[in-house]
Amino acid sequence: MPLRPATLSDQAALFEIYVEAFRKHIEGIWGWDDQWQITNFQKEWDEFVTEVIYSEDELQGYLQTRLEADHLFLLNLALYPQYQNQGLGAEVMSIIKERAMTHRLPLRLNVFKTNQRVIAFYEGLGFKIHAKTETGCEMCWSPPSLPENQIGEQ
Repeated sequence: MPLRPATLSDQAALFEIYVEAFRKHIEGIWGWDDQWQITNFQKEWDEFVTEVIYSEDELQGYLQTRLEADHLFLLNLALYPQYQNQGLGAEVMSIIKERAMTHRLPLRLNVFKTNQRVIAFYEGLGFKIHAKTETGCEMCWSPPSLPENQIGEQ
């Protein structure tokens, strides 16, 4: 499963995946506004490293991360529905965890509270719920070599 940096020519297809993966959760929490979502997607594109997940030149999904001073943050991991539940998400997360271990930093992410399936997915990968918010869960995973007291720090 290769990853490659996303290019501007990928942006429309990745936004399509974004809509497919997150629209029902966003609609249920805040309501969906097309123009706001397009603007926000562009802002996230500019502020995070976006990578394309593909196999045999077929687009399967994307991820967005940002290296912070005290953690690696995973903003989005989104797959087309036909590629879900096949181990691809876990494979991508292995790569992201490896990056966190390389930097000796915890890995953080947020999940919509309406997405219990994904919360369970991340818990199965060793993530712990660090905090609950009005809209979701803040989750954290820490490399085994990191002292336990650094897991929840921000």
